[in-house]
Amino acid sequence: ARFVKPLDRELLRAQVEALGAGARLVTVEEHVVAGGFGSAVLEALAEMELHQVATLAIGVPDKFVPHGSQEVLRKTLGLDAESLYFRLRSFFAQRASIPVEDPSTPARSRSLA
Repeated sequence: ARFVKPLDRELLRAQVEALGAGARLVTVEEHVVAGGFGSAVLEALAEMELHQVATLAIGVPDKFVPHGSQEVLRKTLGLDAESLYFRLRSFFAQRASIPVEDPSTPARSRSLA
């Protein structure tokens, strides 16, 4: 999505409640996630106390990005079709009750948390 203002919170609530426990929601945008569409959806879910849905906001990280063609930047930022496929496949393969772990964190650190 490019933008959604105002965000239809009642539609969001209805969709999440219709999906029930274990629901999973993904937002994808070619924009910085912080302050963008994904952030707005996450804020709305939190304010409505809809914690039963596992969420993943995919977009541009909040950092400087190099210049390049759309194709190169999408690949670099993980927004190309192949990168999205693997991220979504991993996200939907997990059970909602299992937290998403950062693969860059050593296993020992994760087990102590």
